[in-house]
Amino acid sequence: MGILARLFPGQDVRAARQYITQLEGELSSASSVLGPALGLDVIKNKLRNYIMEHPENLRAAKQKNPSYSIEVLTQILARNMAWEELASGRHMMVGTTAPLMTGQGLIALHDHLADLLEKAGVQSSKEAGAELRGMIKARFG
Repeated sequence: MGILARLFPGQDVRAARQYITQLEGELSSASSVLGPALGLDVIKNKLRNYIMEHPENLRAAKQKNPSYSIEVLTQILARNMAWEELASGRHMMVGTTAPLMTGQGLIALHDHLADLLEKAGVQSSKEAGAELRGMIKARFG
């Protein structure tokens, strides 16, 4: 990635980064310490860096799904990153299906994003929640 692309990111990249900041503000006002804000804290730098370093993936996803807004595409990416972090095992107690504090936050973030995606008509939040819990049980239980 060139220095000009970093200094002058495209409109989609700017919109995605603005949405992450907006989401962070919305989640930080929630009352639960182990809520989705903690999960977003775990992945937000990775999410921002990925969007900055791979703007072509965001553009390709937008072209493939023109009815999805940049916000929805960013939600999908964030949900997938939360899933990957949980699947890595770094946020789970060794030998159990019990998540650590950051794992609880990632699960809450995944569920919150799944609810947002359901409202956008992308995926059922029940499906997404069942898939996540099935993965945790299969890998760690």
